[in-house]
Amino acid sequence: MRHGQSVANSQKIVSGKQETPLSQLGQHQVQIEAQKLTHLGIDLIVCSPLHRALSSAQIVADALQYPHSEIKIMPQLSERGLGELEGKSYASDEQDTGNTIYAESVKGVEPIDQFHSRVYAAFREIADTRRHQNILVVCHMNVGRMLKVIVKNQQPLAMYDTPRLENAHAERLI
Repeated sequence: MRHGQSVANSQKIVSGKQETPLSQLGQHQVQIEAQKLTHLGIDLIVCSPLHRALSSAQIVADALQYPHSEIKIMPQLSERGLGELEGKSYASDEQDTGNTIYAESVKGVEPIDQFHSRVYAAFREIADTRRHQNILVVCHMNVGRMLKVIVKNQQPLAMYDTPRLENAHAERLI
């Protein structure tokens, strides 16, 4: 599941690893999506430590009556570092979001292979959790796209061909 709309999303500002809280709309989006998850028997919630993902995980946890203290925070699920794009507007050019192949040429962007390795390590750790059957991962757009690439056993650059994840949208990976 991708986090709800953040303040930066609402202002068309690239976040990357920068902190930005959920907007009021983002909180509402997560509350609605959380209601759709109540019947799934989620027995583990893992999330990025970035505030927008953690807040989203806590909103879902409340709907599921899942203790906040049991949310597993995984730094490997943080959004991709987007270098010089972070903090900049993409209102005039969607290419500047950091979500296209253009990002590979931007100074300071986390290399795609390094990003893939980091997300893959998180995926392996989550997959190796044998006690849990229904795991909710609350993360970011590029992390979610890379998780799809990993599940499909594709090359890292295939992330750019993977459809974007909408805010507060959950989908089944495995």
